[in-house]
Amino acid sequence: MIKRILILILITNIVAFSQEESKMLDSYLKLKNKIPSGIQVQSSDFDSAKCALAITGYIKTHYESFTAKEKMILKAASERPERDTSIITPRGYFRIHYNKSGNEAPGYDLNKFALAADSAYDYEINVLKYPPPPIDNGRGGDNLYDIYIENLSGGVYGYTEFEDNITDYTYRSYIVIDNDFSNYATKGLNGARATIAHEFHHAIQIGNYIYRSEDNYYFEATSTAMEEFVFDDVNDYYHYIDSYFRNTSKALNEYNGYNLALLNIFLKDRFGIGIIKTIWENMISKRAISSINTAIEINGSRFDSEFNLFGLWNYFTSNKSQIDYGYEEAEFYPSNIKPGMTIDFSRGAQTVNVTSKPISNNYCLFKNENEFVALITNSDIESSISQSQKTVDYSYTLSTESFMNSTKIANGYYSLLQSSFKNMLYESDILNDAIIDKSILNEQKDYAFPQPFNYSKHNVLYLPAPDSDTFDMELSVFDVAMNLVFNGLVRRSVNNMSVIQWMPLNKDFKQLSSGIYLYITKSGDNTKNGKFAILND
Repeated sequence: MIKRILILILITNIVAFSQEESKMLDSYLKLKNKIPSGIQVQSSDFDSAKCALAITGYIKTHYESFTAKEKMILKAASERPERDTSIITPRGYFRIHYNKSGNEAPGYDLNKFALAADSAYDYEINVLKYPPPPIDNGRGGDNLYDIYIENLSGGVYGYTEFEDNITDYTYRSYIVIDNDFSNYATKGLNGARATIAHEFHHAIQIGNYIYRSEDNYYFEATSTAMEEFVFDDVNDYYHYIDSYFRNTSKALNEYNGYNLALLNIFLKDRFGIGIIKTIWENMISKRAISSINTAIEINGSRFDSEFNLFGLWNYFTSNKSQIDYGYEEAEFYPSNIKPGMTIDFSRGAQTVNVTSKPISNNYCLFKNENEFVALITNSDIESSISQSQKTVDYSYTLSTESFMNSTKIANGYYSLLQSSFKNMLYESDILNDAIIDKSILNEQKDYAFPQPFNYSKHNVLYLPAPDSDTFDMELSVFDVAMNLVFNGLVRRSVNNMSVIQWMPLNKDFKQLSSGIYLYITKSGDNTKNGKFAILND
């Protein structure tokens, strides 16, 4: 009986593997536009991919699993495109191959594209200090890196083609990009600019570090973010944000990676762009998520708190963006986070039960006259790497009254997070689009704090608030010469109605100079006043 079961499992795995091979073969032939006569190909999930690294990588790393006939087909399909003309880019980094006429001819200014390609090389190699892709031993006419312009289809912007092995895990390569980007989200020259920044980093990745299909999402996350780093004005990655914001509760490695460019943008903004290179250096011997964790620890922080903060940054985007918080371009992002659960919350207590996937951010919105969001991060790195993809169950209870083992998290709100794996969970809470700062809960201070305020050390200045039931009140700030520095409406802290929270910026949204300042907070006829100090490094 056991023998029969084992045989059945083996057969099932062989069938599944064969189906995967067939799907990838079909996708590859369509990508290369080299479908042999009499061969029928099926559509697949990859047909609408921005980049075909998952396809070309699979074909290369699983080549020996194909039949002799399939290998012959693949060998013919993998040959470099034939083009009638080539040019060397102005700085001599690339050779670009193209046809002067016909449906393969460039539909954008080739000279401007050549300049863009050189810019991508300059930034990624000379500024960021990545090693250049390995030379190709004279293929394409010389040892310059080769770019081929081709009329691609199916929404693929471009791809990096694997050639011969350098080591067991690194490869020589060349790049193919679309000839006009006429039917793409980002069209023409800007589409070409984004693509060369993206694909060139793939060439760096697979040529110098490693190709590992299980981490394909991070290959794509890095290359998509590289578009933004090299060509800040293009912003093609905006088109993929919504697919992540609509479902943040998936395991990190379940995403295609284009929509995870934000993760690398977040890491760059938090720790400097060098952290991305550190991650890639770690990836030679570690899986992607372990490499990210190691790089964060090297920079003096923890993965769980940083991934939770990543979740907070993602929440405060689009029309929820806030000055001096989160991404530089947050207000331009096309959508908001969609909570995984929305609960009609009345006075009393409400409990939700959640099964969370490894390395995920889970948002639960409780709605009454207020909007309360619980953000729970699953930081289970080990399960993210394992094939089991173990989930973590937890319950979250929100109440308007204190109850056993609960924690007061804001005025009128108490919560309890319960799980057998609570050490893998990290919690933040948001009330009416303000992050609840538990560090000042129940503080009853009649003076400004922290003092002195230092922009490099502190995120917000707290000032005493007059008695009032309203959240918003007027704040006026003067320098010692009684010049008005700031006047406007400022919101009370959601977790302590006795203080307001304010980022010290003048009426032109610039940081204040070091010195002493006077303040008046006002609500109706009630006021509070005092002074605070600013100390700049």
